[in-house]
Amino acid sequence: MTKKALLNIKKAFNDPYILTSWKPEEDCCTWYCVECDRKSHRIIALTVFADDRLSGQIPPFVGDLPFLENLMFHKLPNLIGSIPPTIAKLNNLKYLDLSWNGLSGSIPSFLGSLPNLDYLDLSFNRLTGSIPSSLANLRHLGALHLDRNKLTGPIPDSFGNFKGKTPYLYLSH
Repeated sequence: MTKKALLNIKKAFNDPYILTSWKPEEDCCTWYCVECDRKSHRIIALTVFADDRLSGQIPPFVGDLPFLENLMFHKLPNLIGSIPPTIAKLNNLKYLDLSWNGLSGSIPSFLGSLPNLDYLDLSFNRLTGSIPSSLANLRHLGALHLDRNKLTGPIPDSFGNFKGKTPYLYLSH
């Protein structure tokens, strides 16, 4: 099922060169940009970065990778659109890096419901609106990068009362 999700992601991105190793007849744990757990062979990381030819939106199929711990779409200038709500299904996610892309829209409040998130980087995009107060609910958050966007409004009062430790906050520009 997870191999199907990855192939749907590849298709949604219009079969980019960076994902040429993603062949249906091969074990997806051998594919470039994919990492699997050594014991369970479940997909735990999807890391796609530094490709100006990859274009489109974040495919909703990322939500069909239930054991994902690390998700990185980094330095993909033609990655546009908003952050899809299917990311809220990734309860094992610890590391989410969607930085240096062309993402727009608001920062979704559902990100504050990811129970294991330790690192969130949405910097260097075109995100607008206010910072959701729900991000203070992230008990394990160690670092929050929201800098270099087009955010407006005050820093949420809830940031004075994080549920866990106070993370490193990067909120400039």
